[in-house]
Amino acid sequence: MGLRERLQSVTQFFQKAATRGHELRQEDESGENQPSSAAEQTPQQEAPRPSGMTAGNRDSEQTGTRVMG
Repeated sequence: MGLRERLQSVTQFFQKAATRGHELRQEDESGENQPSSAAEQTPQQEAPRPSGMTAGNRDSEQTGTRVMG
């Protein structure tokens, strides 16, 4: 494959990617009214923990397991 053919191939690839990206943005804007950027999203705050929670309990809470006792 010559340099000119390779350049055409790469150019076509990026044109398709740009077109697809534009289509996806339009779908997001028309299909859902959710915020599209991280700055527009409201941060989810972690629920307060009981003051007597141990480090082991916090670790198990983060991994989704429960420590009994």
